[in-house]
Amino acid sequence: MFAGQSKKRDVKFIRPPNILKQKVGTGGINVDKINKAEEIIGSSESLFPPFAKEMLDVIQGLITDFEARKNDGEDYIEDIIHPIMDIKANGAMLGYPMASHISDVSLKFLEVIESMNKDALQIIQVTHKALNLIVVQDMKGFDKQVSGALRKELSEACDRYFEKHGKGKEVERIDLEQEIGN
Repeated sequence: MFAGQSKKRDVKFIRPPNILKQKVGTGGINVDKINKAEEIIGSSESLFPPFAKEMLDVIQGLITDFEARKNDGEDYIEDIIHPIMDIKANGAMLGYPMASHISDVSLKFLEVIESMNKDALQIIQVTHKALNLIVVQDMKGFDKQVSGALRKELSEACDRYFEKHGKGKEVERIDLEQEIGN
C-alpha cells in the first residue's frame, strides 16, 4: 500500500484448516444445512460490538502504556498489531466490513514503520477513533461513502507521517471503487 516503503515485519495471516469441508466432504451441501448455517451467521452480527469494544479497550490500554513509558520497541508494535488484526479478521465476517477496511490501512502502516513514536501513535489513535465510531454508531454492512472517507483520512494521516519522517515517497493510492466493489 505504501510505495517506496519496505516491510519491517510481516503481519502473519494464519490460514486455519477447513474443518467444515473435512466434515462435509466435497460435493453439494444439503440446502437445509446451508440455511441453518446462514441463520447462525446472521445472528452472530450481535457478537461483534462487544468483541470490538474489548479489542478497542486493549488498543486504548496500549496507547496509554506507550504514552507512559515512551516505548518504541518492536514488542510494542507486535502488541498493537494483534487487536487490530483481530478486528480486521472478524469485522467483515460478523457484518461490520467497514471495521475490516479501516483496520487494513493501519496494519499496512504498522508493517512498514521503523519504530513506534508519537507521530506513529497518532495514526493508531485515529484508527482507534474510527473503529470506535463504527462500533458505537453500529455501522453494520458497508457504506462505500463513509468507509471511503474514513479510509481516505487514515491514509492521508499515514502520508503526512511519511512526509514528516522523510521515509515516504508518494503513497500509492488504492482504487477504493475497485477494491471495495461497486
